[in-house]
Amino acid sequence: MRDAGLIKGNGGNVSMRVAGAGPDGADAFLVTPTAMSYDTMVPSDVVLVDAEGNTLNGSRRPTSDMTAVLYIFRNMPQVNVVIHTHQPYATALGLVVDELPADFTTVIDELVAEGKEYNHCVCIGPMIMMKFCCLTTAKYNIPTIVSMNPIMVDGTGMCGACRLTVGDEVKFACVDGPEFDGHKINWAECMKRAAMYRTEEGEAKTRYLEGKTHEGGCGNC
Repeated sequence: MRDAGLIKGNGGNVSMRVAGAGPDGADAFLVTPTAMSYDTMVPSDVVLVDAEGNTLNGSRRPTSDMTAVLYIFRNMPQVNVVIHTHQPYATALGLVVDELPADFTTVIDELVAEGKEYNHCVCIGPMIMMKFCCLTTAKYNIPTIVSMNPIMVDGTGMCGACRLTVGDEVKFACVDGPEFDGHKINWAECMKRAAMYRTEEGEAKTRYLEGKTHEGGCGNC
């Protein structure tokens, strides 16, 4: 996935259904571990879990997106593989634009207009995309689960950067999620929080790409 430009660093994950491999012949699911480089990952690092997320085989901690992945597998029996990507350009777009072309939300409108019925939606991607997906599914009372990974920093619950409001409660994406009811999230607050360090991130990127250039103080400018 990294070679194809679909992920950055250790982001993203892959999971698959294994028919009959769980207790009493139920399906089990292979998921990649969390916080592990794809360069060093070997087959024994992949974790086998049941439909509730309990580890059946493997010593690693499963992907932090396991709740959303298992939600898909439980509710969509026709799905056998889930590939979750973190395209850098899509993530960047979600942080810098206030509106997103409505192509994908238009598709939802069109499908509902055709008479198709949906009883759940799982939306994972840039924050701006998840926001507009939720605004659209709310019109049709379609329960929607979103993954708030984009707001997370260290994933350990120590920094507090992923604090968000879900309904009347304050939650932390890395500890309480990252999956939440998308219709209860305060999206304006989340997007403002995600953009808090945009200037510092831009400066850090410039230093990384171009090296230390001009930091001021010489009086020439």
